[in-house]
Amino acid sequence: MNGMKTFLMFFFIVLGGFFFAQNQEVVSEMKVQSNRLEDAIKSNDQKKQAEIYISISDTYYDQSNFSKSEENLLKAKKIYENTKDKNGLATVSR
Repeated sequence: MNGMKTFLMFFFIVLGGFFFAQNQEVVSEMKVQSNRLEDAIKSNDQKKQAEIYISISDTYYDQSNFSKSEENLLKAKKIYENTKDKNGLATVSR
């Protein structure tokens, strides 16, 4: 009976690992977005930076990681405030 409990505990731990593992597509998408953001920072293209932050925010939102999503939206909002882009600011504020 003790061996059965150990087996079940191990089984549920392994099963839980499969369910909570990161989706490979999301990981590769985040790498692409990170590279795009790095290029935008190097070229000092603030509008592109804000757009990428919004894209990253959407990815986090789709994963139900709302705190990271909001964090990236606030970064985009700050960029739009600094560049005085009213349309971008309205988009991020919604």
